[in-house]
Amino acid sequence: MNLTAELSYSSLAALEKRLRGYADGLDEKSGQLAEELAETAVSSAKDKCPSSRVTETIGSRRTADGAEAFANGPVLSPADGSYEVPLSHILEFGSGIRGDAAYGSENGYTVNQSGRGESGWTYPKDDGSFGFTHGHIASRFMGAGVDEARSEVVNTAKRIFKS
Repeated sequence: MNLTAELSYSSLAALEKRLRGYADGLDEKSGQLAEELAETAVSSAKDKCPSSRVTETIGSRRTADGAEAFANGPVLSPADGSYEVPLSHILEFGSGIRGDAAYGSENGYTVNQSGRGESGWTYPKDDGSFGFTHGHIASRFMGAGVDEARSEVVNTAKRIFKS
C-alpha cells in the first residue's frame, strides 16, 4: 500500500481515512493469514501421513485466536494391541523405541521378549496376557506440515497484507 499526502488538512484527513480503513481490516487479514497457513500445514501433513485412517481426520478450523490444524485419527483400544490412544499420536510421536523399552521394566515393559530374538517389547494387556510390538518410528507428519506452513509465512503475509 503506497500512501502519499500533501501538507493540507484535506489531504491529511483523506490519508487518515485510508489508514483507518486499512487498520480496520487488519483483524480479518490476520485471521485469513492464520487460516491459509493452517491449510498449508494440513495439505503437507496429509501428503506425509503414513495412514489413510489418520489422513481422513486431518483438517483445519478457524478459532477465536486465528486457526489451527489438527489430526484426530481413530482411537486404538487394547484389542488393537495398545492402550487407548489416537493412532495419530502414535504416528506423530512414535510408540516406544525400536529395540528398547520406552518406559522400562518398572511398568511391565521388557525388551526382546518374543522368544524369537526379535527387537521389540512386550506390554501388559487388560486381560492379563502380554502383547508384543516392534514399536513405531515417529513419522512427524504434523510437524512436517507446520514446517511447511512456517516456510510460507512471509510470502503469504505479503500477498494478504498488500491487498
